[in-house]
Amino acid sequence: MVVEVAEPGGLQQRIEELGIDPAKIENLKLVGNINEYDFDYIRSVMSYTLCRINLKEVNLTQVYVDNHYHYETGKSTDEYVDDYLPYRAFKDMVSLRHIILPDSLKEIGEYAFYSVQLNYPLILPEGLTHIHEYAFMKAAIDLEMPYSLVYIGDYAFQEMSSNTMGVSTLRLSDDVKYIGKRAFYNARSFKGSFYLSANLEYLGAYAFCNCGSELTGDIVIPLGMTEIPVRAFYDMGFHNGTNLYLHDNIEVIGKGAFAGIKIKNPLVLPANLTILSDGAFSRCSLNLNNLVLPEGLIRIGSTAFSSNTITGTVEVPDGISLVEGGWENTDIQKLIIGDNALYVDESSFCNCQRLEYVHLGKNIEFIGGGAFANCGSLSAIVCMAETPPTIGTSSSIYTDAFDGIYFDKCILQVPEGY
Repeated sequence: MVVEVAEPGGLQQRIEELGIDPAKIENLKLVGNINEYDFDYIRSVMSYTLCRINLKEVNLTQVYVDNHYHYETGKSTDEYVDDYLPYRAFKDMVSLRHIILPDSLKEIGEYAFYSVQLNYPLILPEGLTHIHEYAFMKAAIDLEMPYSLVYIGDYAFQEMSSNTMGVSTLRLSDDVKYIGKRAFYNARSFKGSFYLSANLEYLGAYAFCNCGSELTGDIVIPLGMTEIPVRAFYDMGFHNGTNLYLHDNIEVIGKGAFAGIKIKNPLVLPANLTILSDGAFSRCSLNLNNLVLPEGLIRIGSTAFSSNTITGTVEVPDGISLVEGGWENTDIQKLIIGDNALYVDESSFCNCQRLEYVHLGKNIEFIGGGAFANCGSLSAIVCMAETPPTIGTSSSIYTDAFDGIYFDKCILQVPEGY
């Protein structure tokens, strides 16, 4: 059925003039001019019957947008916008199986496709620049990203799946400047080539967490990003791992940022890195020999490198005063802790069965419970502190910082005269 709407907001009147029962419409093509009121009407009377809607020749005219967000300024305003698919346009329309969008579409509003399940791929037109918050959340849709995209809002594709055997691709053009928090969280239906915009300016926490399956391609962090947010790439579904490229201007890597991703190439940490958070590279199948830690590091979080293969020498940078966990169960053989370190956290190096040599700097004050527990190969401890550090006698697992050490085979060296 083809219905022409001359004035925005006039669909209901036009349907009534034609004497049609809207609850019986299964296939609808609209031409002319429509706005948010027309979508409200469609949702209210056709949610359980409309299977196909064609908006290809429609003009979205003077659509009212409450709190229209402009990421360039960080401000939101109430305004009328053309070429904007309105808030909740097709939300929860359980019968819809095929949608054709207007060629002139520029923005997709919040919750527009929430929980919609389509049997045919959705073509996002070139010229589309903004996909706003929650737009495709919990939808079952196959689609491809247009090269014109600039903005992807918070939760935009969270938990999106496929309702067919089709493929949604995750190749983002270099025009994309903003990807909000949880934008692709747990959206497992994305497959194929992954490409992160080289001009990206903002990436939100959990943006690609648990996203994709059978993905290919590399993770190349754009030069405009100096902080990798919490769990940004956590457990992404790369088919056979990925190469990770970090530029030297990155200062902070957030908690669990790359955890669970198989990283194939040698890990090179940014030269200007200051904070490496908890679990940042846990479970990454890394083989790290003589890992080089940037000199400017002031914190290495617990479990930062847990469940990886780490061998050779680890030298803790001088800027770190609290040596936290993250090294337990690794195969390091030599540990050098600098003069600025005051504390070694409990269980930090427990179960490092190949650890043979430990150097503790002159200002060390406290060694936590279980810090070196079960390091059975330890044969030399050099402690440069003039005042013996306090030794922790309890932890969640061990009762002593050096539980399981064979002291008859381990030499303790202290400054001359002490």
